[in-house]
Amino acid sequence: MSQNINDYLLYFHSGGNLNNKFSSAICEMESDLGRDTKIVYVFISDVIDCDSDFPLWVFSENSIIRIQYNDRTREYLIIPKNAISNIVLKFSHKSTSVEFEYSGTPYSLIAHAQRNKNLLAEICNSVFNI
Repeated sequence: MSQNINDYLLYFHSGGNLNNKFSSAICEMESDLGRDTKIVYVFISDVIDCDSDFPLWVFSENSIIRIQYNDRTREYLIIPKNAISNIVLKFSHKSTSVEFEYSGTPYSLIAHAQRNKNLLAEICNSVFNI
């Protein structure tokens, strides 16, 4: 891995199983898709059960990659940034969310912790130019 995962995870549990699982998911993605995929941001939910599959959203320079990962399987949805439509950034007292569509399917990323809310807004600004 070319960069420390702490540098680009929005929400990070120090120590424990989650730390290893996130690092493993990123390393596996780089192995599967090639190290030329330059990671800009990684987004995970504020609340994660480390024993279940979790969606990990990776923002690269040209695409958004959703990783569904567990110890047995890895599934990737690679969304070219220019194929995303209907991008909406929503702010409320309790959360910040970004919603978008790809091929008619809606997706949303929601952050509740204040630091994550700010960083999700930063992603929208740098990735989606909103």
